[in-house]
Order: sequence, then structure tokens, then C-alpha cells
Amino acid sequence: MVLESSKSEPDLVEFISDPSDPIDIRYILDKENPVLKELTVFKLESLNQNSSLKLLRSLELEVEFENGLYILDNDLFNLFSFGKTVDEALCSLETQFEILWENYVLEDDEKLTVGAIELKNQLKEYFIEK
Repeated sequence: MVLESSKSEPDLVEFISDPSDPIDIRYILDKENPVLKELTVFKLESLNQNSSLKLLRSLELEVEFENGLYILDNDLFNLFSFGKTVDEALCSLETQFEILWENYVLEDDEKLTVGAIELKNQLKEYFIEK
């Protein structure tokens, strides 16, 4: 299957192996420089036991390994993290989700912009406090 990339670069095309797998391999072909770059797509099903949040539904993360670091990217919440191990990168990403929760979900709507309220509602679709 070939899909236009969801990234902002129009010269990239994604090749997706099997979107039903929990872990999916994607290849990105840059039309200017035709070298395949492998991405692993991981469906996060739960958070660390120490997290103050519980994941209500799976969350798609792109995982890359570059310059000795694992890079996790979540397009839905526009977040990324990195670490020497996948666990280290996941821990950093979970902290970012907790910060978003504290700053948006726990805040009164009257103090939030329209975009912030949309983010708040989206966070509530994916997370709940333990």
C-alpha cells in the first residue's frame, strides 16, 4: 500500500507494510533522494505503573533510531521524545503527557483558548487519572 505522507514535506511517500499489526514497519521514500528510511510504528497500549495517568485507547508512536538515540514521535499530540533506550524515551513522553494533563485538563475552561479546550478534550479521550 502506498500513501501520501502525513508529514509536511510533499516529496515524501510512505510505504506501509500491514496497518493491522501492533508494530508496523513503514518506509519513507524521499523522491529527491531515493533512499528508503525505515520507521517502526508502535501502538502504545498502556503507560508505566508510576504514571499518574491511565491510557484509555492505543496511541500510535513512530520510533526511529538515529545517532545512538531512540526517537519517539506522536503526531496526534505533536510530541516527541528521545532516549538511549526505548524505555527512557517512553518515560520522557509520559512525563510530557502528564504535563499536558496538568496544564489543560485540570484547568478551568474559562482560562483556556478554543484551541486549548480542543486539546483538553482530546487528552480526555485518551487518558484518565488513576
